[in-house]
Amino acid sequence: MISLRLPAAFAIGSCVLASVLGAPSLASADSFVEPPTKIVHFADLNLNDRQGVEVLYRRIHGAARDVCGPPERAGSRIPSSAWQACMANAVKTAVQGVDRPMLTAYYDEHYGRRIQRRLARTTAGN
Repeated sequence: MISLRLPAAFAIGSCVLASVLGAPSLASADSFVEPPTKIVHFADLNLNDRQGVEVLYRRIHGAARDVCGPPERAGSRIPSSAWQACMANAVKTAVQGVDRPMLTAYYDEHYGRRIQRRLARTTAGN
């Protein structure tokens, strides 16, 4: 979820089901829990410059980590699929919300590389 609050800030959040987070019971239909958010400021950055875009992307990624919580399940060093989905959704939504061409291109470049690495590992194991 993304919410533009100020021209120079945005909130990034995660939409994770209560059951995925290990909540003891599902919330009733009349109660709505607002997903966690974190404000990321970027008024100090030039988003027409690669360096500014890289800094903002790192800030977005860091905020996503804060919002999504710890990546591993207890007793495992492997990131959970729920955490991976939360991170992917939070970063993607934030980048779309900022809606700046260079940031979108930077995201596409890094996301594309990550997918290619995963595919390479998958095909190498077969």
